[in-house]
Amino acid sequence: MAKPIGAPPATALPMVLSVNDRIPDSKGSIKYKLIQDAFDVVKASRHSSLLARLNFKDAFCHILVWPANWHLLGFTWQQEFYYDIVSGFSLKSALYIFNLFTEALYWIISQHVLGSLKHCLDNFLAIFSPLTPISVASTAVDWIQGLRVALRLTFQDEKTL
Repeated sequence: MAKPIGAPPATALPMVLSVNDRIPDSKGSIKYKLIQDAFDVVKASRHSSLLARLNFKDAFCHILVWPANWHLLGFTWQQEFYYDIVSGFSLKSALYIFNLFTEALYWIISQHVLGSLKHCLDNFLAIFSPLTPISVASTAVDWIQGLRVALRLTFQDEKTL
């Protein structure tokens, strides 16, 4: 069994089975936003509210892995080494990191869009009062789509309403 020069004795280290074993539980879980929050905003804004829904495509692929960490997420097959360059769903902290990313995106969008904005992970819902002209709501959605292009994000067009 090969080991690096100067490595501590095997008995000094805890058994590590995967990269996930070294990620603390606090970095592997999140508290979801409640859909009831969005319902309450729609209910408060009355009948005929305008809604716009946007949903990421391949959500976790928006989070790049730092090149120095590629070797941690790889495997060898037929004497070739393969590794992920984007966050994989199986990584314990992927959900936590992706949520931090979408919280930042939520903050950016909410600073530029008139109306109420709700999100849960990769789903965003913009809620506009019935008094908001359709042209204003449409311009807001266009602005979000422009941000998507500028940041090279992908949304699921079939789920964008």
